[in-house]
Amino acid sequence: MKFTRSREDIVDKAGEFAAAHESTYGGCAESTFMAIVDALRWGGLEIITPDVEDAVFPGVQLLSAGVGLSGQGTCGAVSGSVMAIGLALAAAYGNGPRDMSTFMEGAGLAQRAILGAFDERYRSQRCLDVQMKRFGKAWDFRRPDMSEEFLAITDGCAIRDTARLAAGALYDAIEES
Repeated sequence: MKFTRSREDIVDKAGEFAAAHESTYGGCAESTFMAIVDALRWGGLEIITPDVEDAVFPGVQLLSAGVGLSGQGTCGAVSGSVMAIGLALAAAYGNGPRDMSTFMEGAGLAQRAILGAFDERYRSQRCLDVQMKRFGKAWDFRRPDMSEEFLAITDGCAIRDTARLAAGALYDAIEES
């Protein structure tokens, strides 16, 4: 599979989609996930159909803000991007349902591109830790007033950077295969 757009264009588009999706959806997991899905689709790789996208969207939403808005779990940008990485590799390689042949490659790609970047930048992948490192403050997203406050200043939090990292890593992996 070869992309119809350049790496730089797809990475830039992932960042654009990330910002747009955050303003529409608000949540980090679904915004990151959808930014990657849409950027790859725009670049020539359909990793999920619109029907499947609609079916998985509510589940991806629950991964936001450290899982279920708790802040205690993995940053939603990490969760959403890792899910997109698995789907993209399976789609690019033509794997069928429950085909495990790309699991190790996907895990390695997620570790190098996403988890490694979070460990370097934030020393953590946990939502509350990322917030503290980026903003010097953590919010309780279960409170609507705090969610509103955060969304007014976030400017993408980790969403834009993570979508760009994942899109670039996927482009490289798929083009090299």
